[in-house]
Amino acid sequence: MADRIDLLGRNQQRERLLGAGVLEVALKSDLTDFVRRAVETSSYPISIISLMGRRSQFFAASTGLPPELLTLGGTDRSVSLCQRTVRDNESSEWEDASLDDSAPQGMVNTYGVRAYFGAPVVVQEIVVGSLCVVDTSPRALTTTQRAAIEALARELSARLEHGTQALLRERVWHVDVDAVEPIFGELRNLLVPLSLGMSEATLSSAELQIALRLLGVRAELPRSRVESVVQDTLQAGEDLDAILADLGPAPDRLARSIKAIESLFHRSAQQKPVALCVAHADTIAEHVTKLVGCVRHELLSSQDVHLVARTVVPAIALLLGVGARRLLERSATGGLLVRTRDLPGAVMIEISASGWTDDDVTFCVNHATGLLTHEPSLSVSAVGGRVELRAELLPDPGVTASNNQSP
Repeated sequence: MADRIDLLGRNQQRERLLGAGVLEVALKSDLTDFVRRAVETSSYPISIISLMGRRSQFFAASTGLPPELLTLGGTDRSVSLCQRTVRDNESSEWEDASLDDSAPQGMVNTYGVRAYFGAPVVVQEIVVGSLCVVDTSPRALTTTQRAAIEALARELSARLEHGTQALLRERVWHVDVDAVEPIFGELRNLLVPLSLGMSEATLSSAELQIALRLLGVRAELPRSRVESVVQDTLQAGEDLDAILADLGPAPDRLARSIKAIESLFHRSAQQKPVALCVAHADTIAEHVTKLVGCVRHELLSSQDVHLVARTVVPAIALLLGVGARRLLERSATGGLLVRTRDLPGAVMIEISASGWTDDDVTFCVNHATGLLTHEPSLSVSAVGGRVELRAELLPDPGVTASNNQSP
């Protein structure tokens, strides 16, 4: 008879699971109630919750052990009687282990172990150890006692399963937060104009539709650009759904953060022409500059020039509004008023709002000037409590619509 017998060999799944959390959960949990009930059920003096590592067995909880074993908290795996329970994934029993050559004799010879019964402990469908009862006298359990110990082992398995899942979720949360926090930051920055601008700006529907048509005039700065922005917004929402799916069962805090961001995306999609124009003021400014550049380079007829000038009006109003928080706050009740006047060689655009102060007008002018700094044919100034935007028009050298080109 051998003192040591290795019945298990390598099992990387079990080893990874123990290292990933089962052992930590077991050692941090109070599992003494399980061994106490096992002793009461079996009338055996010793009960152990044993977890099988690569070379050792660890005692997650025990009662009735000799002081030496209690201090050690485990033994070499090759002397463990629990190996057979773990290997076979079923309960095993010896009435007298000293009479069986298949039982490692190390515990038998050193501590006088005779009777043994163990039931498997299973986490994530992998047997990680056993709940066993031991006696130093030969004996056997009744059928009822065996069933009771097996029920305790299943209850213990459920406890470890739940604790391990919670621990792994917590670890995933910390890892994934580090990975996705920059993404959340970028999304939040993108969504600030969407969430703030729309509740405060009160531009008329007609003006907003003109702003949308800004990208569809003869210069063929196509409506597809706006559609592209809309699609990008919706795609970002789908990407968030994918992130959530990849994370699996995420903690409530993460789920709430993602849902809040998704809500903003969906809200912006419902308000798309308005919200997206406000949110993407720089894009609008770019297209305004291109349109005026087309005029300067005679890519548009004089008739188209007037159309461009009039469609630029609400876009400029939006540009003013995005950067001027005070404008939005002041105009929330009175709205913006936009007028155009034809001048020799130019179009004058007047923008005002009820409740504006001179400081508000100056603020808006400075903001618009900064946005239009690269477009010399557009000038903005403060006149009598309103903003005036002057769009210089080139004389029509006879360019016709048939000669129009795309920029």
